[in-house]
Amino acid sequence: TAGSIIDADISDTTNITAKLIDLKSLSGTIGKLNNSLKIETQGAIAALNAIAAGSIFIDEQVNDPRGLNIGYIRSNTGDIVLSVTDAESAGQDLVVGNTASIQSMLGAVTLNIGDNVVIDSDGEIKAATQVVISADHGDDPSESTNLPTTVLIRGSIITPALSIVTQDDSDEISIANIEVGTVTTVNTAGGSDIVQIGSNAMPTTSISTSGTNTDGVLNSIAAKITVNTGLGDLDQLFIDDSGDFIANVGAASSVAVTGLGMTNGGIRYSGVDSLVLSLGSAGNEVNVTSTQSDVLTTINGGQATDIFNIYNSANQVNEIAGLLEIFGATNGDCSDTLNVIDSGDAVDNFGLLTVCHLYTSDASDEYRASNLVGYTP
Repeated sequence: TAGSIIDADISDTTNITAKLIDLKSLSGTIGKLNNSLKIETQGAIAALNAIAAGSIFIDEQVNDPRGLNIGYIRSNTGDIVLSVTDAESAGQDLVVGNTASIQSMLGAVTLNIGDNVVIDSDGEIKAATQVVISADHGDDPSESTNLPTTVLIRGSIITPALSIVTQDDSDEISIANIEVGTVTTVNTAGGSDIVQIGSNAMPTTSISTSGTNTDGVLNSIAAKITVNTGLGDLDQLFIDDSGDFIANVGAASSVAVTGLGMTNGGIRYSGVDSLVLSLGSAGNEVNVTSTQSDVLTTINGGQATDIFNIYNSANQVNEIAGLLEIFGATNGDCSDTLNVIDSGDAVDNFGLLTVCHLYTSDASDEYRASNLVGYTP
């Protein structure tokens, strides 16, 4: 049509029900900001195609609980807001499948999704200003909490700013790919949340199939990611480079993990209770300068010779404030090295080295280590 495609009234009545919906507005908008076009696609694959000169506001209804599967959506001059209304039953998902795309040439893309979001490996989202993914949006109080809300980013999101937001349920964010220039922020609310970063990160898909994050690499993380988890629950951050066959240098501190093939900023974090970093199999060097007092930090070495350096720029360990666990290769080679340096500390301290533990009086907690060739305290 040459004009806009809009809802003629302000009720919640579904406007279009079909397994394939093609909408085109040559000079206007599709839907309005406060009165989106309401559709029901009945769970069909690549069910929605929409092109508009202006903004696009579309809401998938809950008459059928199988969510919305995107074909191709583009706004030439405006914003795109896609919503999938939450319901008591599960399935209010959004899928940007392989070859599917959402493009806002001059504006923003906002996805308000009742349950899960999947961006497949060949799916694409582009926005000139920002992309906001709000999962577990409009959380239905009667909905079952047996499974977490999941967000899976495997495809390309190209935008200056990507924001991923979840609500108070226990949620899983799995990030396999971040494009150059797509500065990313993850904000989770209450609940025991899991954030997984690595090229093979996959979320929980059923009660019997838990999320995994192994044998991946971090080279696909090409812009800074900031992870802020909610307070009061067990929040976990898993960073996986265990599938990397190239030797890397990395750094871990109380606020960030950098290097290891990541470019343009690495990963910053706050609010997590557990941080797990898994290294590749080509021999790596990791410098740990500080840890948070209330965070369990675990580093898993690969199957080659790794070097773990524990000290800050002043050659001190005073900033190791929480428990730090380091596990070397599990193949019996015992060729890894742990260097703990406190030579820059002018204050007298005592230390205790046992077969698996190193305690120092000026570090607020302890180190645990195993499968190492030796310690240099």
